[in-house]
Amino acid sequence: MGTFGDSWRLTKMSIGVIRKDKELLLLPIISATVMVLLILSVILPLSFFGLAESNGAYALYFVMYFVLAFIAVYFNVAIIAIATIRLRGGDPTIKDGIRMANSRLGKIVKWALISATVGLLLRVLRNYLERELGFLGSIFGMIAEAAWSLLTFFVIPVLIYEDRPMIDSIKRSGSLFKKTWGETMVSGFVLGLIFLLFSILFIIPIFLGFYLMFYAGMFLTGMALIVIGVCGLVIVISMSYAAQGVLTAALYIYATEGIIPEDFSGAAFSR
Repeated sequence: MGTFGDSWRLTKMSIGVIRKDKELLLLPIISATVMVLLILSVILPLSFFGLAESNGAYALYFVMYFVLAFIAVYFNVAIIAIATIRLRGGDPTIKDGIRMANSRLGKIVKWALISATVGLLLRVLRNYLERELGFLGSIFGMIAEAAWSLLTFFVIPVLIYEDRPMIDSIKRSGSLFKKTWGETMVSGFVLGLIFLLFSILFIIPIFLGFYLMFYAGMFLTGMALIVIGVCGLVIVISMSYAAQGVLTAALYIYATEGIIPEDFSGAAFSR
């Protein structure tokens, strides 16, 4: 597959699943809220006491980075579990997703540690290449990050539904990606592009709101625009994460069973 039109249809089908299970939108919101509170609870005290650049602070930053990765993986497990139940004809609730995540805590911790470590190393590599090679180095760094993302695209569903050691889970994810590389790459790009455009639509009123508040003396109007923009942005970002989880679940079912879920009937999946 891999055409823009087919990928657009997959994106619409993913959003259609979210309409049936609107609770999928709550999980990214909860995840983001917990992350923001964690970051603020670390950054603000360190900044207040002038310790933000201390050696101890950098150690704390790494711990925070790992905890953030754990939160992201935990809620991704819950989202994909709920999406999979729906795609198999069930009627899931948030409790089903949380129950699945709780039953995989050991694997979630291991994958969070691996993904956080590799992500940090890739960031260091990209910064090094940018210093040494400039723009070309930045391109190489982004390619390395993209390759890792594609290799591990199916790690979460493998973690949920297959009893494998973590390294084998990564290898399994890579083999499943080979079966669906067109859908995975193009659909993921199209989905991201669509939600990026919608995000921009809500970022504009936020900037306009700040301008009206501080430069035009229209405080109430500016505040209203900011609230509208922030609420819209939260919804769009939540839909983006939820849709990505649904798409991952659908592609995993197809790659492992050769079955196209009913909610994706008509999609031009390919082997």
